[in-house]
Amino acid sequence: MAGIAKGARSRRKKLQAMSGKARQDPNLADRIALAGQTEAGAHALAGDIRTLTAELGHDVLALAGPSLNIRKEMFDFIVAEMKRREADDRPRTGMAGTGCAPGWAENSMPSSTL
Repeated sequence: MAGIAKGARSRRKKLQAMSGKARQDPNLADRIALAGQTEAGAHALAGDIRTLTAELGHDVLALAGPSLNIRKEMFDFIVAEMKRREADDRPRTGMAGTGCAPGWAENSMPSSTL
């Protein structure tokens, strides 16, 4: 996700560098504004996914931690949030058909793993 955010930043900077050629492209200001919005969205999405994966690692999958029931609730929450972000921004999340395969959450966290 960080790579996507960096790519959005470089696209915005490239457009801003072209701002001297605004006479040739009357839509350049709009494209720069859109690129800035895309960049902000990519950074927010990357931060959200970073937080969710850290929570998964530290709170759900850690050797020591809360009880199994609490871990399952936390896992279900994380899965729901990841799916929501996937649905909101499928092209940038890269999870279309790969990360959230149908049925993977229903078979979540077998008790033998904890």
